[in-house]
Amino acid sequence: MAHIVAKGAANYLIALNHNEDVLYRVCTRYPSLRENNAYNIKNYDYIMQVIPSAIRKYICPIELVELDTEIFKRCSNVPIKAWDSSSVACFKLKNLVPKDTKPIKLDHYTKLHIGNKKIIWEFKPKWLSQDTAYCRNCTLNNLRGHSIPYCYAQLLEDSKIAEVINLIFKDINVPEEFLIDLKAYLRSNTNVLKIIFIVQEQVDKSLQASAAGESIDHYRLSMTLKDLTCFIEWKPESPIEAKIVDLDQKPSDKLDCWAELRNQLETFHDKVTH
Repeated sequence: MAHIVAKGAANYLIALNHNEDVLYRVCTRYPSLRENNAYNIKNYDYIMQVIPSAIRKYICPIELVELDTEIFKRCSNVPIKAWDSSSVACFKLKNLVPKDTKPIKLDHYTKLHIGNKKIIWEFKPKWLSQDTAYCRNCTLNNLRGHSIPYCYAQLLEDSKIAEVINLIFKDINVPEEFLIDLKAYLRSNTNVLKIIFIVQEQVDKSLQASAAGESIDHYRLSMTLKDLTCFIEWKPESPIEAKIVDLDQKPSDKLDCWAELRNQLETFHDKVTH
């Protein structure tokens, strides 16, 4: 028995036999199962071979498995039209959000999952390495009408950490110990945001130096790293643990869309600097 746990733009997370501790990520980007299988296999190789090792250290462990198609055909609302393969190539992974947690959506990029003596902070840090005079994250929020009063890029500045964390969690009833531990973690040189920033910056510098034939692949990697998702797990009297997901290669058909968005940002009147 399969049921859907979560839906994304191009993937569904599915649990089997009511066991939500282990999930199966099924690609739904294409109407054909065969195409989705090929895309998933390609992305598995991409994550394991192309994503920089400093990021791979934080990846939620995944296993590429093949399961019988009939398992998923009985799962309602999976938007695959052509079941043209006898198996489904999917990612088997640990559920980073335990069933006993309560989800709270804070904004377009942020969720909090609160459980018994456990808090999981799920968020997209977006652009930590930036090549513009304005803040790309905050300017894009203004362009799209997202009212978000903080910027994850500011968490790279020790002097801003307390202010930003207090803003993020100001309306949420969380233990003071959680806030203290989180601020201390973000001040460390090995916190996951600083690692992401370093890798984003390295890839962006490689992009600037790359030959024309290599630049598209570098650009797609750069955009993948700027759309990943972090899960930071806190438990009392335990070290904070960080995991990263959403590292699929960005499709090349996004290039024109990215160029158009860049033009919109450059001409937008309400840019943000900080």
